[in-house]
Amino acid sequence: MSIFPCEDHGRRVPGALESLRLTVLDGEDRYSRRMRLCPEHLEERVAILAEAVPSLADGQYEDREVLCPSCQQPLNRAAASCAVFLYVNRRHAETDERYARFCLRCGSTLVHNWALQIQQLKD
Repeated sequence: MSIFPCEDHGRRVPGALESLRLTVLDGEDRYSRRMRLCPEHLEERVAILAEAVPSLADGQYEDREVLCPSCQQPLNRAAASCAVFLYVNRRHAETDERYARFCLRCGSTLVHNWALQIQQLKD
């Protein structure tokens, strides 16, 4: 049995839990949340963000003018945007690291909808 309960349904499950960490960097502010999830709920959560936040292992991200993956607003180096990082830790697998840039409005929506907490940056 898992030591901790799945954060989605609140029950312990056979075997170890998996986890994800979602982090949004908005200027000087860092919002983050780590979730311990059963494999089923991990896949549900990852599926919500998978298209918008591509895996770095896939080589899909290029630092160029892009669109916000949520609202399709154009982003470029001069545009205000926030960085979104998603780390997916599945049992018996390497960490799946994902990254995307969102417009500020969509980044704020992620912070709110995923209940991310502000983190203090170390000096």
